[in-house]
Amino acid sequence: MDPYNHSTPTSTKLPILDTRKFEQWKFRIQQYLQHEHYALWEAIEFGDSYKEPPEETGKGVTGEGSAKKKGRTVAITTKDMQKRRNDVKARTTLLLALPDKHQLRFNKYDNAKEL
Repeated sequence: MDPYNHSTPTSTKLPILDTRKFEQWKFRIQQYLQHEHYALWEAIEFGDSYKEPPEETGKGVTGEGSAKKKGRTVAITTKDMQKRRNDVKARTTLLLALPDKHQLRFNKYDNAKEL
């Protein structure tokens, strides 16, 4: 195995929160998310998640997907679905980085930015 070959992916261990060292954990979880999948960090930092359109009548379907909401059709694009997936992954990663006793308390937040 070549120690100078940097092309092999490495997996970094998820930093678990120690409440006595919050600032250090905050820095480490940011680095972890940016390293593992930058889009997850964007979901947290910028709230980059799918947002439902305002209540109005939809006009057709875009062909990428649709969902019913209160009797109307809402077009959902592939980009919207990816944003939602990234937000769910980021939220889940943050919840898993909490000690067991705190996970249920923070599970009430709907998205990664709120959490």
